[in-house]
Amino acid sequence: MSHDDPEAPVLALLDDGQQEAAASALLELYGGELSSYLIGVARNPDVGQDLYQETCVKIWRGLARFQRNSSLRTWCYAIARNNWLSWARRPSRTERLNTEDHARLPGALSRTATQQWRKTEVKQWLWDAIADFPEDDQSLVMLRLGREMRWTDIARIITDGVDPDDPKALKRHAAALRKRYQRLKDKLREQLDP
Repeated sequence: MSHDDPEAPVLALLDDGQQEAAASALLELYGGELSSYLIGVARNPDVGQDLYQETCVKIWRGLARFQRNSSLRTWCYAIARNNWLSWARRPSRTERLNTEDHARLPGALSRTATQQWRKTEVKQWLWDAIADFPEDDQSLVMLRLGREMRWTDIARIITDGVDPDDPKALKRHAAALRKRYQRLKDKLREQLDP
């Protein structure tokens, strides 16, 4: 592992059995971007923060079982996306998430982060333009354009039933997502230049 790897200190803490410190360091590293991603996809700051808190709980609880078959960043985004999709598919999307464990979270895990996604006019236009896309397409655009993630990482997050541990299937899925993304970009261009 390179010294330039921002995840190396988190993994070292995890290897040393310091799960709480590792979880705190992990959310110090990626908490802000996870929070802004969830606020963006939920299109509601309160729900986004609830989703973020619930995601923190799941990261905190699951970190000891992290299998290292992806980056920690990709793993965190998969948890965040699955959490959001569970909320988005509820019959009553207005209900607040269960936050009973939030009070037990270490301080760094329960901090809120400011929304970065919607700070510029162009990003606001983009978010408004993709608001009617299906959830998976919204997520695809945000992960690629908003987070500049690699295609294999996106394929691990948006699995669509593909085994993320099968390299050939993952490569095919990444290629399919790239094509889907291109179609979405074409749709956005049409909206920009009617």
